[in-house]
Amino acid sequence: MRRFIPIVLVVLAVAGCRTRLQDVSTITVELADKKSRIIEAIKSDQTIKVSGTATTGQFDVQVFLEKDQADVEKDMDAGKKSPKLLAQKTKTTQADVTALIPANQVAVVMITSGDGKKAVVNLKITN
Repeated sequence: MRRFIPIVLVVLAVAGCRTRLQDVSTITVELADKKSRIIEAIKSDQTIKVSGTATTGQFDVQVFLEKDQADVEKDMDAGKKSPKLLAQKTKTTQADVTALIPANQVAVVMITSGDGKKAVVNLKITN
């Protein structure tokens, strides 16, 4: 029995090292709305997958680091594509993008209206 306990602890420790991300939501954006989802930092690099389908309207999806949010939003407001974007798809009704998030960095997935009208987006974020 004593030999069994350390093995169980090792298995539990290894299983707990990997954080699984499974965020499913429905987001509604109007003309000037910027809706975002925060992706918490983990101790290793992670690749996130963002899938979205609009039930109405078009949308834009951008993925960037939280530390770059002010610069990205400034470029967006000026109508420019920010060099700090990790992934982006614009004016779409369906998007599948991936982004590599560095270790210990918080990321942001931002959804905005792609055509200046109301958009309802079913969003799924996984790693």
